[in-house]
Amino acid sequence: MDRTVQAYDQTNYLEWRLNEEVERKRNGQPTFWEPELLYFLSLVSNRCLVEIGAGPGVEAEYLLNHGNFDSYTGIEPALKLANYAKRRLKKEFGPKVNIKTLTLQQFEPRCKYQALLAICSLIHIKNIRKALCKLRSICSDGAFAMFVMDEGRGSVKVRTNTKGMTFYYYTYAEFVELLQESRFTVLDKSGVVERAKVNWQVYYVRAV
Repeated sequence: MDRTVQAYDQTNYLEWRLNEEVERKRNGQPTFWEPELLYFLSLVSNRCLVEIGAGPGVEAEYLLNHGNFDSYTGIEPALKLANYAKRRLKKEFGPKVNIKTLTLQQFEPRCKYQALLAICSLIHIKNIRKALCKLRSICSDGAFAMFVMDEGRGSVKVRTNTKGMTFYYYTYAEFVELLQESRFTVLDKSGVVERAKVNWQVYYVRAV
């Protein structure tokens, strides 16, 4: 995980992500995850939201602009991304925003959350069972969450790219089983979405 965090800090990922966002706005295109985020919003407005892997704050800005959250906490271990998200979100949304430069396992909140978002962040975690148990522990009973995972390519389960980022892949059925083991119920709207020539697994779940 440490090498992956370093890769996000030391490569041009931030610049690439921001350029992609600018290009989408210039072409009048929605945020990449807009359909999924809108459904997530229908479940979670007026709640305390935590995001695991906040990145530069793109999804957070969308949710805070379109929803009515009591507070937002973003967990981002890559310092470069976390600092950008902090500047971006605090300027617009003020004290309701709290960005923490931590890994998931380092995160020890004082309260439980009613809404949780993790888009393409759990894919970097080797011990996924431990991670999901940790996520369940920071959620109140009945909390809603949205997870997005990359389905990967074929039978490959682990891949490290040339930048040093490591990815762990699961089939849709495998990840559903892992969620259920961790006391998350998978909701009906969950499924596989094909976008930008990639199959993304989108899970809407409720903590039970």
